[in-house]
Amino acid sequence: MFQAKWRLLKKRNFSLFFLGQSASQFGLSFNVLALLWLMRTLTGGLLSSTLLMGLVLVADAIPRIMLSPFAGVLIDRWKKREVMRIADAARMVLLVVLAALIFAHVVMIWEVLAIALLQSVFSTFFSPSDAVLRTRLVEQDDLLEANSIIQTGKTAMGVAGPAVGGLLIGFAGLGYAFSVGAITYLISFVALTMMQVDEPDLVKRPLEVHSFFQDLRGGFEVFQTVRYAKIFTPFLMLFNFPMAALDLLLVQYVAIHLHYQTSTGATMVGLINASLAVGEVIGGLLVSTVAAKIRRELLFVYCTSIAALMILFTGFTDNIPLICVWFFFGGFFMVMVNVAFFTGIQQAVPGPQLGRTFALLQTAFNGMTPVSQLVFGGLAAVIPIGLLFSLLGAIGFVAGFSPIFHPFVRRGELAEKPAEQVESA
Repeated sequence: MFQAKWRLLKKRNFSLFFLGQSASQFGLSFNVLALLWLMRTLTGGLLSSTLLMGLVLVADAIPRIMLSPFAGVLIDRWKKREVMRIADAARMVLLVVLAALIFAHVVMIWEVLAIALLQSVFSTFFSPSDAVLRTRLVEQDDLLEANSIIQTGKTAMGVAGPAVGGLLIGFAGLGYAFSVGAITYLISFVALTMMQVDEPDLVKRPLEVHSFFQDLRGGFEVFQTVRYAKIFTPFLMLFNFPMAALDLLLVQYVAIHLHYQTSTGATMVGLINASLAVGEVIGGLLVSTVAAKIRRELLFVYCTSIAALMILFTGFTDNIPLICVWFFFGGFFMVMVNVAFFTGIQQAVPGPQLGRTFALLQTAFNGMTPVSQLVFGGLAAVIPIGLLFSLLGAIGFVAGFSPIFHPFVRRGELAEKPAEQVESA
């Protein structure tokens, strides 16, 4: 089961890439926590601190939603590794500057917001480039395995990052926490620099308004012309729409439905989220094994449906250990959906359009989160929270199971000509 993973990790370029992405995710995952805590510290915990902490999250979200489509056009015109190296270097410098301001006791609120915004801008360019560059590191047949490894590493770092960041803030202070964050980006930068990647020559065209929007339109056309993207993207978006509200509603669910009103409630939320994360790590490790036995399109249907059922069952459960089981399997199957879907996109979409495609997906899924939280957060005021959880699961189940009725999915006719033959590095 792990021989294929070990075979990929023994390849110098891929192992460097995996190291860099894991380090980058580690830093990224606790930077937002550190920024929020810094803002709270600067405002002295006053009522206005909640608003300003919210502005940090807004500054982090806006570029990922508004800038991504335009970033995708530029990414398809540039060398992906260079885009990632520039993003890493810029994010490192920003955190070094912020750490220096903290050590000098001169940091101001507007500086924190500006750095949060700029960090997000560079991350917006980094993520689609990451997805495209993977296709240059491994063969087409190894993409699912490679994505499985990288997703597992990112999930693990996403759990470890906030935990370690919280400890650093508590024992060493914010200045040292941001310094460690800068080091993680440095590790990613060095790993990318040490790689030897053969990226194809890019068509050099003047960056004019007409050609820019023509390229942007080409990204949207992928979801009309590439069969895999056209069929599965709408269903995955509909599945993710209710799931994007889980983080918000889980706190209310534990407090109201399970009656944990004190600090014990926070512990229960942490335990449930930990179960979800463990499921995601194990699911990421096993997705290629499962995909070898089930057609990719059926894997999407089965995994989304089962993951949604886990959330639906949660709404009828008031037992913490059982809820942890539901969330464990929810995470297990959700990560399989994501890895299988994005691997399918990498294999089906032509290489010259891949950056725009991933950037548009980034816009769609990031933009969906605040809308979902607003809609279902509002419904929580009029619908019992347990029933609302079951509603989330029911919507997700309908979205996940519906593709089975599509003739191409039933007949297994989603295979298209490979987007681009990838060279192994």
